Amino acid sequence: MIKTLLFLLAMFASTANFAQGLTICNGEFALCAASTCKPTGQTITGNNGVAYPEVVCRCPILNGNNIADYGA
Repeated sequence: MIKTLLFLLAMFASTANFAQGLTICNGEFALCAASTCKPTGQTITGNNGVAYPEVVCRCPILNGNNIADYGA
């Protein structure tokens, strides 16, 4: 996985706007893009006033190298 992340970082590093604010961290991090979610049966209203089904999600906690965007 780290090889893939480093490859992607190197591939986009030539674009100055993309590389600004990115850093590689090492330690525990939550990978919420890989989360599993279960519906609660309730709804939650977004800032746009639209109601959406509510879910509870669990993000896996991984340990290792990861890319962080501290400029956003």
